[in-house]
Amino acid sequence: MHQCIGNCEFESDLSYDGSKCTCKPCRNHELCFAWLSPDWFETLEGSCQSCNVQGFGTLEFCDFDATPCPICLNDKARSVKHPAGCNHLVCIDCFREMVFPTRPEYPSTYNFGFKSPCNCCSIVQVQLDQCCEEYHDAEDRWTETSSPGQVAWSIACTFFDHNYDIKCSERPDPMRCPLCRKSMIVT
Repeated sequence: MHQCIGNCEFESDLSYDGSKCTCKPCRNHELCFAWLSPDWFETLEGSCQSCNVQGFGTLEFCDFDATPCPICLNDKARSVKHPAGCNHLVCIDCFREMVFPTRPEYPSTYNFGFKSPCNCCSIVQVQLDQCCEEYHDAEDRWTETSSPGQVAWSIACTFFDHNYDIKCSERPDPMRCPLCRKSMIVT
């Protein structure tokens, strides 16, 4: 089980090790890995925002029998019953990809020649979008130029957006069982 790192109540203290954490796992933790502060746990009735938005309620997780996952054909230890009520079992990894598809990273200006005007923002902060205001202002000005790096970045962003939209439109509907096409009824 993934462990909460305690950043929900102690996010301002980057050295916090999670030892005083009062968080609780989402009731579908095996799927989403989410932890909730006690307030959110009560407000969302035990579901994280992602599971709550999907309308899952409590998913039923179980051990796979001797059969492989019908989607990836791999032997996995754990599965989830599709919430459409058809009792089809799918491995947790395949169900997670249907519900929360992996999104590739958006093209970074840093990789196309934009250099930070300040010395306080490291590449890690840039990747986590935790930069200072001076950095963001300079980056905004850079994106309005016509430098070769900016033009290449703009093309990469357009290509990314187009391909990601296609990927999203082609992905299976997580509300429908991929095996029998029965729809989940959200209450």
